[in-house]
Amino acid sequence: NVANLPPRANCSIQAAIDAANRDDLILLDPGIYKENVILYKRVRLQGAGAKSTVIQAGPLTPEEQVAWDAKVAALEAAGLLGLVDGERADFYLERGAGIMVAPAEGEFLSSGTRPRIDGLTITGALKGGGIFVNAFARRLQISNTRLYANQGSFGGGKIGSTPSRESVSTAAFAASLNRALL
Repeated sequence: NVANLPPRANCSIQAAIDAANRDDLILLDPGIYKENVILYKRVRLQGAGAKSTVIQAGPLTPEEQVAWDAKVAALEAAGLLGLVDGERADFYLERGAGIMVAPAEGEFLSSGTRPRIDGLTITGALKGGGIFVNAFARRLQISNTRLYANQGSFGGGKIGSTPSRESVSTAAFAASLNRALL
């Protein structure tokens, strides 16, 4: 399936992701999209080119932060968001990334299409960086994407979560499984 999204006040990238099915292609028309996106489904997010399709990420207003936190909590409660054992579910240090990639374990694995972020500029993120890739993002492809004027707790461009950590419940190794990122 293909969804075409024009940059109007009532069209959001997040709503398109929420409505999409696995392997859908979401085409973003040229323009400025003022939002902080949570990519948790195996979809292809395709801008019209890095110079013409822009995600203006932040800063979040108090109301937008409450809505973003509620979205994260709802996705996590539904089992749609991937966390490494012991990771904070509120993504406190990563809040406000231009795109936060946080699929549930196994969501990006399959013989279907590779999840993709392509043809965008991401700017203005103040805390989570331009693109924050959390756990379980195997096979994610990021290409033809420009990141500038972003800030983050661990850097302003593309960053990943703690790649692995000691599990708090079992004291064993817990991996984020971020392999085959392109």
